[in-house]
Amino acid sequence: MIYRDSRDFDFRGENLQGRNFQGENFEYFYVNYRNTPIVAQFQGANLIETNFQGVNLHGAEFQGAYLRNANLQSAILRGAGFQGADLRDANLQNADLHESSFKGAKLHGANLRECQDYQIADWTKAEYDNKTQFPDDFNPYEHGLIKTRRRGESVTRKSKEQVTDELHTKINTALSEIRKSIQKRQGQEKFRNALITYYEGRCAISGCEVTGVLEAAHIEPYGLYKNNHTDNGILLRADLHTLFDLNLIVIHPESKKIEIKPTLRSNEDYQKFDGIVLPSHASKIFTPGNSYLEWRYNNYEQYIGKILQQKFM
Repeated sequence: MIYRDSRDFDFRGENLQGRNFQGENFEYFYVNYRNTPIVAQFQGANLIETNFQGVNLHGAEFQGAYLRNANLQSAILRGAGFQGADLRDANLQNADLHESSFKGAKLHGANLRECQDYQIADWTKAEYDNKTQFPDDFNPYEHGLIKTRRRGESVTRKSKEQVTDELHTKINTALSEIRKSIQKRQGQEKFRNALITYYEGRCAISGCEVTGVLEAAHIEPYGLYKNNHTDNGILLRADLHTLFDLNLIVIHPESKKIEIKPTLRSNEDYQKFDGIVLPSHASKIFTPGNSYLEWRYNNYEQYIGKILQQKFM
């Protein structure tokens, strides 16, 4: 399979344990309006025992992902990001590691023999142990790796159900922390009242008119510049506000189309919004400022990713 829709590249936070991707192609492509590459996104995903053998994962992002016992043999990992990822007992033999990053990754027991271009990969503060297998002329100390004891119980001693439950707990905890950190900066009554006026008392996405469940959401997080300008806000129903804060609902800055992330598309309550133009924009009611929407589209994932990575590491 060759993926050609940016949404098809998005697996962030998903449970893909044991999935077989062999034979699929994640080679990145360029989006003309931004001239930037779309790459596969696996940040924070459960990829334990997943098979990527021989798969083209050029530029893929695996920050904070769980890749224990994963098979990446002969995979193309040029420019891929594994910062903070758990690669314990993973097989990367003969993989292409040109300019990939393993900064802070856990490599205990991993097989890295015969890897290509490993000399120009970033190994800063990656952890390894006596069972880690390196290429013949690889010196871990010279490349900035740190020898540590393997922490925690080996995945082979736990059932898949236990591992999955633990992962879901960590993901839910991380998402809760994101939500709490955002809520602490919200609650400005004047800001909410202004948005209720601008949006004529209706949720910008669902059209809900029950004032008690409508909340003021910032486009660019308030914590960055303390910006309560109405152009930097959108009025949303409480559940949609939560999903918007967690970046599971995205608004395209140019088309104003709503993008629903894959984890929500199976839910009919939210799938129906996928691909439609933001209703408040279509009906010529107040719309967030383009510059704020553009910032969020290009930077917000990284903003909340820092919180997720802190919780996963």
